[in-house]
Amino acid sequence: QFNQRDWGLRISSRGTFVGPRVFHYESPAPEETVTKVVTDPHILLDVRARQELGDYIALTLQGENLLDEGNIEHLPIQPRTVSVGMLGTF
Repeated sequence: QFNQRDWGLRISSRGTFVGPRVFHYESPAPEETVTKVVTDPHILLDVRARQELGDYIALTLQGENLLDEGNIEHLPIQPRTVSVGMLGTF
């Protein structure tokens, strides 16, 4: 986490390494064979930045799954997402 108080800037990140995963699929009868699928390892990376604009307002920028990991069969997760926001305090 990076926190520069003089500038009012905070940046944080989160990363997760996931190793290979094994899935077994059974074919329908009468063959009833089992197929083994090993997925590639992947990294999930999220970053968030917050910039204070005075005492009462802050802008935020957030990116999730920045490496755009995932697939419909073995890792059905939300694709890369970037969002911008504004926070106000009273």
